[in-house]
Amino acid sequence: MIARLIRACIANRVPVLLGVAAIAAWGIWAMLRTPLDAIPDLSDVQVIIRTTYPGQAPEIVETQVTYPLATTMLSVPGARTVRGYSMFGDSFVYVLFEDGTDLYWARSRVLEYLNQVQARLPKEAKTALGPDATGVGWQKLRAFNITHAKVVSAIRNANQETGGSVLELAEAEYMVRASGYLKTLEDFRSIPLATTDDGIPVRVGDVATVQIGPEVRRGITDLNGDGEVAGGVIIMRSGKNALETINAVKVKLAQLKASLPPGVEIVPTYDRSELIKRAIENLRGKLIEELVIVAVVCAMFLSHLRSALVAIVSLPLGILVAFLVMHYQGINANIMSLGGIAIAIGAMVDAAIVMIENAHKHIEAWHETHPGAELQASERWQVISHAAVQVGPALFTSLLVITFSFIPVFTLQAQEGRLFAPLAFTKTYSMAAAAGLAV
Repeated sequence: MIARLIRACIANRVPVLLGVAAIAAWGIWAMLRTPLDAIPDLSDVQVIIRTTYPGQAPEIVETQVTYPLATTMLSVPGARTVRGYSMFGDSFVYVLFEDGTDLYWARSRVLEYLNQVQARLPKEAKTALGPDATGVGWQKLRAFNITHAKVVSAIRNANQETGGSVLELAEAEYMVRASGYLKTLEDFRSIPLATTDDGIPVRVGDVATVQIGPEVRRGITDLNGDGEVAGGVIIMRSGKNALETINAVKVKLAQLKASLPPGVEIVPTYDRSELIKRAIENLRGKLIEELVIVAVVCAMFLSHLRSALVAIVSLPLGILVAFLVMHYQGINANIMSLGGIAIAIGAMVDAAIVMIENAHKHIEAWHETHPGAELQASERWQVISHAAVQVGPALFTSLLVITFSFIPVFTLQAQEGRLFAPLAFTKTYSMAAAAGLAV
């Protein structure tokens, strides 16, 4: 089969060359659009569920919120591990999925099971009311015999909009609804809680100080010992180009600085872009050095420029094919994926060198058997075809053996698998491309 393929390629040289040129252009397009990162993404596919249960102790949060959520999420298809954390007023449930699970599919499955368990959760757990940090004094509440839960219920019930029926007037229908959303502080102060024995309503403003204020402070952030600061974390979507995202964030931060009060500045504390640039530039330089060394060695030992060019050109073609497959598989360019290409470069050129050397030997043998005769173009192609068919199948098989040598790497699991899989993939793609180009 390999022999027939070689003869067909030689007989249809122009279409084959045009096809190779098209693949090379396609590979350049894919290479320019491949996301850049320093290392592969080692994070698990996970979905985090946060439930706020204001004012409740961790034991109650664990029993009434975390446990029902965690036991339900164990049944989610593809879920590998479920972890639950309970703290004062908050519950966090982490659902970890099998490697390779689509993140958005996982989110939709978690939402589906979350809807099923909503009825088992306390009503207060559905709405995040914030920490118990209002200006309500227990003395006034006790004087009017009003509980804290009653205050919470009254505020919740007052912040609603109710729909009614319709009225038909002058051949037109008018919808009836009661708009009761709270908009101002006075609206909060006017919420009725109860009535006294004299029939006088007790409002929120009678038992509490209603004002706009911050939430309860639960921690502190310090920057290099210079004092307290406000910090934030920007999280990138899974699978996006890290370098492009960081650059876009920097542009937005520069635009935001113009609207900040005097004396306020934004100080990045962790910027991954420099690590990405250094890692990619370092590996890119090493790849170029390796390509140059291989090209020089080929030119020296073959002692024929045109023949050396055949071997040299096969290297970037194989690399471009690897980038093409990387692009459509979603593998970004990082230390490990580019390292796989670097490992394969030395072996990629072997087949081309053997093929060229064997062709030269057959041409020399023809001249020895035909002294004084000139090798015509048609006869030259016949000799080259015979030489290629002679070693082509063996070269193809040997390159496939080298290609399959990294199959055990694909059996690695968890973070080890996610770390070394890009290296094995790119080396396999490069060697497979070299095997195809060799024939």
